[in-house]
Amino acid sequence: MRIAQIMLARGFGGAERSFFDISESLASIGHNVAVIVDSRSMLFPRLAANKSLLVIPIKCRGVWDFFAGYRIKIALAKFDAQIVHVHLARSAHLGGKAARALRIPSLVKTHNLVNLKYYKSVDHFVPTTQFQAEYLLENGVPKTRITKIPNFTRLQPVDSVTPSHKKGPIVIRAVGRFVYKKGFDTLITAFEAILKQRTDVRLEIGGSGRELAKLSDQVVQHGLQKEVKFCGWIEDIQSFVEGADLFVIPSRDEPFGIVALESMACGVPIVTSRTQGPTEILTDEMAYFFEPGDALGLSEQILMALSSAIRWGKAQVALEKLKQTYTQEQVVKRYELLYKQII
Repeated sequence: MRIAQIMLARGFGGAERSFFDISESLASIGHNVAVIVDSRSMLFPRLAANKSLLVIPIKCRGVWDFFAGYRIKIALAKFDAQIVHVHLARSAHLGGKAARALRIPSLVKTHNLVNLKYYKSVDHFVPTTQFQAEYLLENGVPKTRITKIPNFTRLQPVDSVTPSHKKGPIVIRAVGRFVYKKGFDTLITAFEAILKQRTDVRLEIGGSGRELAKLSDQVVQHGLQKEVKFCGWIEDIQSFVEGADLFVIPSRDEPFGIVALESMACGVPIVTSRTQGPTEILTDEMAYFFEPGDALGLSEQILMALSSAIRWGKAQVALEKLKQTYTQEQVVKRYELLYKQII
């Protein structure tokens, strides 16, 4: 199939990672994939390095940028796309209009609860969770135009969970964008409480973002410099996660949570906030939960996890769920089937 993927955001969060993974995965199994991206985005050099993709750079200033929409229309026509797969509002608005003008079927992956006024030109919706699917139904999108397909991880799952018996301090890790909704301030507060009960733990946080300085100040103010380390942007996510004794997802809001899948694939026990994505992916048999923003609750769940070998059993159940539902092969097959149905 000749598949056009469009992502016009410039950052690199969960939605952008999903777009990147879908595009590369489709190309790797033989589809002809064109990716239309903003030339100023963090994604552009990553995509350009993959010679199996046709990378089409444009500049988009917003959903109102009609010139960008014209460029997209020309690119889709030149590529002779059979289907257009858009991501987030800018792509849905501009790419959807361009596809409709060319009479090319389109679909959008809704990475969150979207403002539907930007999605009027899209033919089909792909929510990642049941929560998102119900939101679409409640806001007038017909059931026939909705197909739920989750995210996936490209990490190769471990064969089975192996409890850690390494010497030295216990390593707790987390990774993500340093923005308020990711809740890293809650994690640091919880970690300070944990240190009052046991001193054999260390916290390592991977990622980057506008709140790095604020989080660093929080660590200094509470005298945690020796116990808390900021690891910067993580390229090798598998090694980072596999090296942890416990992985924490402290988000105040997490529409899906690809990091949950990565932890599951690596066989690492998980403590997560009880938010939209993690509660759909995981159960109490697979992870430890706390309420978003509750630092005391988070510290209690981490201490509970570290005090018992039960955490490894939970990780094993999570690993089996990952293998059954969230692998690259399984999810990409579902997209291929949907594309064929829409075409």
